[in-house]
Amino acid sequence: MDADYYRRVVQTCFPRFPVRTTVFLAEDWDSTVREVNNSHVFSFPRRPEIVPGLLKEIGLLPVLAPALLLRMPNFACIRPGGPEYNGLFVSYPRIPGQPMTREHEASASSFSTGPRQWANCPQMASMAC
Repeated sequence: MDADYYRRVVQTCFPRFPVRTTVFLAEDWDSTVREVNNSHVFSFPRRPEIVPGLLKEIGLLPVLAPALLLRMPNFACIRPGGPEYNGLFVSYPRIPGQPMTREHEASASSFSTGPRQWANCPQMASMAC
């Protein structure tokens, strides 16, 4: 899908939200992610089987966010789908900063203490993996 397609989807679903710009952020096996108006991020699952995991993320992030050091998406809109887009998609205000890269991941992994670091986190202790 191209930028015009996503512009039309967002504009049709949210007619009071004028779409001035849409910029590609990422695409992987699961989702296509676009930034709209330099203010909001829209994530579009690429396959129906991704939706249950996204729904879990929508439920867990507000619970986990207070215990995390990084800012997490605050889902401002959860669109169940319809004729303009056949499936659920989400939007949240853009989080300032730079996207994480492989280099960031590599340098951050040197600070990790591994899975045991979660042992003292009450929110994580009650969750099944």
